[in-house]
Amino acid sequence: MWPLLACSVLIITISIERSWFLQKRLVVPDGLSKQILNLIENNLMNSKQSIEISNLSSLGFLLVNCIKYKDLQRDNLESKIEEKAIEVKYSLERNLNMLGTIATISPLLGLLGTVVGMITAFTGLTETSGANPDLLACLLYTSPSPRDGLLSR
Repeated sequence: MWPLLACSVLIITISIERSWFLQKRLVVPDGLSKQILNLIENNLMNSKQSIEISNLSSLGFLLVNCIKYKDLQRDNLESKIEEKAIEVKYSLERNLNMLGTIATISPLLGLLGTVVGMITAFTGLTETSGANPDLLACLLYTSPSPRDGLLSR
């Protein structure tokens, strides 16, 4: 039960962090491209504003790097922008692999808990009453399930 609780807390924590970090205003703010175009047209773009725009959003980081490398040849420019895009991609996809792994492991932990509980129950029954585990297993296998009750109505 405790490992499942820990997995649930981790999933909720990662989901809240991702939803906070991936807000539209932090990834693609409104009017950012117009703001950058105005700065470039008026020759007001300096290093201080470039750093501020880069820190503002992921798109700002990519656009500032496009401006920074605008004088390179096309092939070199493409490779530089691809490198920066990969950096942004990694920052945007942070913790998603962990989220998928936890979501995969959690049902298996639940199944393991069920099996351990069954083993504990059978062990307790055989120690106290000397019951036949084969008979108990047969009874559990043939016992009616909630699904059977719903189908018979």
